[in-house]
Amino acid sequence: MSASHFAISRIETSPGRTGHASLAARQAIDRAWCLQYSDPKKAKAAGAEAIALAEAAGTPGDLAHAHFQFAYAAVRLNSRDEALLALVEARTLFEATEDSRGMWLVRAGEAHCARKAGHTDEAINVLRALAADPPVEATAADLFIVHLGLAVAYRFVGLLEPALKWHYQAVDTARDSGAPVLLAMMLSNLGGYHCDLHNPEEGCRMLEQGLELTRICDAGRLTSHLARNLAQCYVELGRNAESLIIAERYLIDDRYAEEGDGPDSNSRLALALAYAHNHRPEDAEREFLLVRPLLVKNGAAEGTPEVFWTLVEARVAIAAGRPRQAADVALATLAQLNENAVDSPFDLMQLHATVSEACESIGDDRRALSHERRRAVIRERLIRLGAHAASLAHTIRHELESTRAERDRITALHAELEREHARLAALNSALTAQIAENLLLHDALKEQNYRDALTGLHNRRYLYERGPRLLEASFLRGVPLCLAMIDLDHFKRLNDMHGHVVGDRVLVALGKVMREGLRENDIVCRVGGEEFAMILTDSTAAARERLKRMLAACAQLRAAEGEEELPSGLSFSAGIVEAPAHCGTIDALMIAADRLLYKAKHNGRARIEAAGYPIRRVLPRASLAVRETIDR
Repeated sequence: MSASHFAISRIETSPGRTGHASLAARQAIDRAWCLQYSDPKKAKAAGAEAIALAEAAGTPGDLAHAHFQFAYAAVRLNSRDEALLALVEARTLFEATEDSRGMWLVRAGEAHCARKAGHTDEAINVLRALAADPPVEATAADLFIVHLGLAVAYRFVGLLEPALKWHYQAVDTARDSGAPVLLAMMLSNLGGYHCDLHNPEEGCRMLEQGLELTRICDAGRLTSHLARNLAQCYVELGRNAESLIIAERYLIDDRYAEEGDGPDSNSRLALALAYAHNHRPEDAEREFLLVRPLLVKNGAAEGTPEVFWTLVEARVAIAAGRPRQAADVALATLAQLNENAVDSPFDLMQLHATVSEACESIGDDRRALSHERRRAVIRERLIRLGAHAASLAHTIRHELESTRAERDRITALHAELEREHARLAALNSALTAQIAENLLLHDALKEQNYRDALTGLHNRRYLYERGPRLLEASFLRGVPLCLAMIDLDHFKRLNDMHGHVVGDRVLVALGKVMREGLRENDIVCRVGGEEFAMILTDSTAAARERLKRMLAACAQLRAAEGEEELPSGLSFSAGIVEAPAHCGTIDALMIAADRLLYKAKHNGRARIEAAGYPIRRVLPRASLAVRETIDR
């Protein structure tokens, strides 16, 4: 049996069993959401924890979302097979619970998996359909998944205009979500994209905003990613000193690395490059030598572009005064490189510039001139690309701003309609005020009809009105309900010795004690002179404990400030019966409880008799002496 089917069967056999496990599962799901874009490894772990908790709670909805969170983190970590298995589980559960939002999310996750498998066109078609028809209950964070997917997919296939459009749309959606980490990640992506498109001014502005946002959220690896992009953007702008400041502050700080890891190879390379550009050869070589064995060992598996790796090695060699080594390293890479397939033309342009500089230093002017010309060709192409990208970005921003303005206008109109609706509602309320006043008067009279004038408690009429409904509810829900009959001990003797005024004050005080011991669904009624009935939504044991506390409070009754003291040593006797264990009607419960009450009286008073479990209140010696006097 799969995890999803197991969860469904459990929820059917144990309705309402959510409790702490369900709350913990939802908290783990929320934690996974928060970590998806700052630390996918932790997000995956939180998703796995949420799956275990949701299975324990037996809540299919939570389990479905837990599987989705696990799947989304897995696909972001390139664990496509794990992601697909988790999405199958999520789909099964969402279908069983008829969750349209969940099914929409699953399709988005499957599209991300398709893109990772190289089926980019298929992924784009699915994501466009999802973006055009989101479910009503979809949140901005949900929409972000789709918008981000489209931005990445179009960028991957090299379609500049739709890629920029969806990047800006994802930024807008991230801003709507109110989640700083989402906005920081998209500013990092879009800022880096602008740098790749040779539009570094726009890229720098976005990356600086994104890095500022990471200060208010635990962004983990995202912070170093932003800082690396910004450091390289500063290099592109010729701001080498600022590049080094950013690199030293963020790229080697373990706070911004994944747990258990140090700075990644890209961060080390970016720092080495910043040192080289700032004429600090020893530091540059130290950083490059730290990462070089890893690059040699893992090669492309590290995700480090060969052009960038070579560029850093050549710049470090030039900074260290070894131009021939720089030229040899760079020329070797360029000789076997398909320049049309390089995904970072700026790095390629910088590599040609580095070769030209190195060749000029060693006196190879012919090669220096050749690579300078190739650098100029790439630069001209990048300038045209940057201008086109800037123009497109301006148009897209204008369109998004117009759309947002139109949306704000519609929202304002809606608010105006709401205000008009409120005004009409107020008029309608004024027209129906008299009816409401009459209803309130009727309710007040009805309430008076159900109240005891002396104690303010409900009366016997209310007991017979409300009691059967509480009894029926306890049967339907399968929870116990107790009825207790309570009688003040030696009340006649108290009236004879102290007078009826004192007796009435004692009844009022006892009624207050019992009312204070009630919970939301409990009731207490005065059904006779000194006799009370209570309905408690508890088991016998719990009801007995509560009456025991009331009995102890009764012995401590004190007069209100300014009034004559009440007699000491007051007590009551009580009998408790439980439904449906003992009786099935209010009358039958009252008769059975009354018998137990008289049994408590017979056994010495100040007692609670309940299904053979009597509780006797132990009074202080002085109180017992007073009671013996009253008994006589």
